[in-house]
Amino acid sequence: MQENYLANWIQALFNSLPPEDYKNGVLVLGGDGRYFNREAAQ
Repeated sequence: MQENYLANWIQALFNSLPPEDYKNGVLVLGGDGRYFNREAAQ
């Protein structure tokens, strides 16, 4: 994985949504176990 790839990808997800869609909500993390799950859960 390139440096900051995961952090940038997650930030891009939040940037694509209006804050009212996730503010005061619950973030559910899921994956199929192949890529970056352990790093994303940190």
